[in-house]
Amino acid sequence: METELWDSHPNILCSSVPPMSTDKEPAAAGTSSAKTLVEKEKWKNERYEKLLHATLSLDEPKITQNMVEMFSKPEMCSKMIDLLVLDNESLAFDGKNANDSENTLNLFMYERDPSAVPDQQIRFSYMVMCILTGTKNELSAAEDPEALIEADLLQKLLAKTAPIICDRIFDSFQESSHGSFYHICPVIFSLLTVQAESVYLALTSSNHAMKSSLTSMLNFVHYTDVSSLLIYLICPNSIKPTNISRLLGVNSHESTYERNTLWKFYRKLSAWNFLSEIVQRIGDKSIPVFHRAAVAEFFVHLVMNLARDTNGGEMLLQPLGHCPEIVATLVSVSCDKTSDREEQELRLKVLEVLLQITELSIENDILQDPSLSQNGADEQSGMIPSVPNQMASVKEYLHDMIESHFQSMCKALINTSHEQRNSQNLQDSLVVKYSAYQVHAPFTYYRLTLVRLLRVCLCSRPERLFDELPRELSRLLCNWLLLFPENSFYHNEFMKIFARTLKIKDSNHEIVKVLLQKNKLISSLIDYYQEESNKGQVKAQILYMLNMIRLMASSLSPSHHFLPQFLKSHTAWREFLPKLLEDTLRLIEPWDEKTAESLKVVEYAKSTSMEARMQGMQGINPLNSEIDPNGDIVVSGINLGSKFADELGFEGYFEFSGSEPSEFGSTNSKKKKKKKKRKGKKSTQKNLQESISSGNGEDSQAQTSPSEKSTLQSTHCAAKSCEDDALD
Repeated sequence: METELWDSHPNILCSSVPPMSTDKEPAAAGTSSAKTLVEKEKWKNERYEKLLHATLSLDEPKITQNMVEMFSKPEMCSKMIDLLVLDNESLAFDGKNANDSENTLNLFMYERDPSAVPDQQIRFSYMVMCILTGTKNELSAAEDPEALIEADLLQKLLAKTAPIICDRIFDSFQESSHGSFYHICPVIFSLLTVQAESVYLALTSSNHAMKSSLTSMLNFVHYTDVSSLLIYLICPNSIKPTNISRLLGVNSHESTYERNTLWKFYRKLSAWNFLSEIVQRIGDKSIPVFHRAAVAEFFVHLVMNLARDTNGGEMLLQPLGHCPEIVATLVSVSCDKTSDREEQELRLKVLEVLLQITELSIENDILQDPSLSQNGADEQSGMIPSVPNQMASVKEYLHDMIESHFQSMCKALINTSHEQRNSQNLQDSLVVKYSAYQVHAPFTYYRLTLVRLLRVCLCSRPERLFDELPRELSRLLCNWLLLFPENSFYHNEFMKIFARTLKIKDSNHEIVKVLLQKNKLISSLIDYYQEESNKGQVKAQILYMLNMIRLMASSLSPSHHFLPQFLKSHTAWREFLPKLLEDTLRLIEPWDEKTAESLKVVEYAKSTSMEARMQGMQGINPLNSEIDPNGDIVVSGINLGSKFADELGFEGYFEFSGSEPSEFGSTNSKKKKKKKKRKGKKSTQKNLQESISSGNGEDSQAQTSPSEKSTLQSTHCAAKSCEDDALD
C-alpha cells in the first residue's frame, strides 16, 4: 500500500507538485530482521519529508481531499508540526552561540534569535501556517465558490489533526524551540476558532501540562501575538471572527468546545492562582525590566477581559480581593523611588495598571467589545450592549487593600514635588517652553496618574480617606492648581476632588476647613482671578469652583455648618461676590444670532446697577435680584435648581429656606418646645445682629435702618427654628 501511495504522489496533492526521485522501498528478504525494519522506517521518513517539502515548495498550495488524507496520517502531521516548533534537535542547534555574553544568556529565555533558523526552514514554517490557517485564501464565499470548498476541507483537516497538533505545538514556547511566534500563534488561534475542544483537552490533560505551557507562554508575553493568544485562551468569548469562521459561518463565541471542558480549565487556573503568578513576575527584580513592563500591560488587559467574561471571569478574579500580595506588589513597584530611566517607565506602567483596575472595579456594568460580531452596536438604537461587571464580588475587598496602602500613595505623590525641587536645585532651570506658554518645571505624567488614583480612592470612600489625607499633600494640591495654570488635565482632577470635598456627608469635616481656611484657597483663587495679567486656562476652573462654594453654602444652614459661617466672615469673598455673579451670568448668556459668526456676546444694558444689568439680558429666564435674609445677592438663573447648578453637579440640592423640618415632621411638638425654651433667646438675637453687622463691614454699635431691622427679624425667626431643631 505504501508503494502504491508514493507512486501516485503527484496526484495526491495537486498536479503542480514537482517530480520526486523513484527510490524504491527496501525489499524484505525472507524473515524481516531488525536492521531491515529500521531501514524501512528510515526510508518511509525520508519519503514523508520529501513529499512534505515538495508540497511546501509550491507558491500557493491549495488544499485538496488527497492532501487532507495525507496530512491526517500521524507521521505526516508530526513532521508538519516539527517545521513549526523547530526545536534544537531538528536544527542541530545546542541553544548557545560562541559569542554569547553572560548578560545575553540571562535573557535567552525571554528573547529569540531569528538568525539561528535557516531561511528555508522559515519558509516551510510559513507555508505550514498558511495551510493550517487558510491565510492564502483571502476571498469570500460570495465572490468565489471554491473558497467555501477549501474552507470546508480545512475544517476537516483541523478536525482530524487537532489532537496531534495540540499535543506538540505548545512545545514551541519552550526554551529549546526556535519557531516563529508569527507562525505558531495564528495556528493555535485557528484551532481555537474551529477546534477549541482539542486545545483545552491538551492543556487540561495534567496540571504539569497546563503550568508548563502557560508559564512558557508568559516568558514571551512581550510579543504581541503571544499576549493576545494567551488572553484568547483564557477568555474565549473575546475571540474575534476570522476568515475561516466567516466562510464557514462559525460563531467564534459559540466555538466548538464543551462547557465542562472549559470549566475544568478554569478550575485548574483558579487552583494555580494564575493572577498571583503574573503579578509575581512584575515585582521580581531579577527579570528584565522590559519583560516586567510587558507582563504588567498583559495583566491589565487580562483583567479587563475577565471582567466582561460571564463564563468564568468572576472565579478567576477572586485573587484580586483575597490575595494581599497582588495589591502590595503593584503599590510597591509603582511608588518606588528610582532614578533609573527604565525603572521609571516600569513604575509608570504599573501605576497605570493599578489605576485602571481600581477604576474598573467601580463600574457596575461594562460595555462589550464593539468589534465582536454579535456584540456590536444595536442597529436600531446604536447602543453597545453591556454586561455585569464580574469584579463586583471583590470590589470592597480590593478597595480595603488599596486603602491600607493609601499613605504610601500619598507619600509617593509628595515625593514628586520634593524630587522636582531637588532637581531644580542641581540645575539652573527646568523651564519647559511651549508654543504659547512656558512652565517652570514639567508636571510629569507620573504625578498626574498618581493624582488620578488619589481621586478615585477619595471619591469612592470620602468619609474614611479624607481623614487620612496628609495636610502637606492638601496644600500641594492647592498650590499646583495655580503653579500649572495651563494643565487642564490636572485642573479637571482637582475639581473632582474639590467637589467631593464640598459634598462630603459631614459638612463640618476637618478637610473642608483645611482646604478653605488653613490653605487659604478662596483668597488665592480670588486674587489669581482678579489679576489681569494671569491668562491661564485655570481661570475658567476657578470660576466654576467659586460657584461650587457659593451653591454649596446656599444649601446649608448658617447656624449649623462651617461653610456659610466662614463665607459670612470672609471679607474678600463678600467683596468679590458681585463680580462672581456678573461673570457667571456672562458665561451662561446666549449668543446673539446676528453676530454669531464673530462670537460676540450679547451686550449688557448700559446701566451700571447690578439689577438693571440682569433685567436687561435677553434670551433667558427673568433674573431678578433680591436680598436674602443673610444679606446675599440672589440670582435665580444661576442658583440651585437652575440648569447651570445641575451641570456643576448640584442636581437635587435645594436652597436653605430658613426653617428646617423637625425629625418627626410634626409642627405641634415644635411649638410646645418653643414655649419651654424661651430663656436665652435675646442673647442669641444679639449675637446674630453682631455677626451680620460685622459681616457687612459695619461697626457693631451703629444704628440699624428699618430695612435692616426687617432683615434681622426674618433672620431671627429662621435662627429660632434652627436652634429649636438643634435642641430637639
